Amino acid sequence: MLSSHAEPPFARVHWTLWMEDRFDTECPRQVEQEGTGLYDGLKALWMTHMREGVSPNGQATFYKFNLWCTALEKSIDISGTTSAMMKIHQWLFWDQLNLPI
Repeated sequence: MLSSHAEPPFARVHWTLWMEDRFDTECPRQVEQEGTGLYDGLKALWMTHMREGVSPNGQATFYKFNLWCTALEKSIDISGTTSAMMKIHQWLFWDQLNLPI
């Protein structure tokens, strides 16, 4: 049983959020963010992917993102159907859809 003072699992895992330009294949991948804690890394991946990697209609943009965790030797990316990405995008950004211009 975990005490209330126990450190969450993977709290010390270092992560790097990478961006790849799908349009300009000559452009090298770039580091977008770095941090510690798998939860924060996954949150950064999802928010960046949905904000910059997916258009409001669920289509992929020119940018692809992945989260690299060296200690876990894992690369994590997000994929899904267009309809699923559109629903998630609407859910995350619903309050911005009806803003007056």
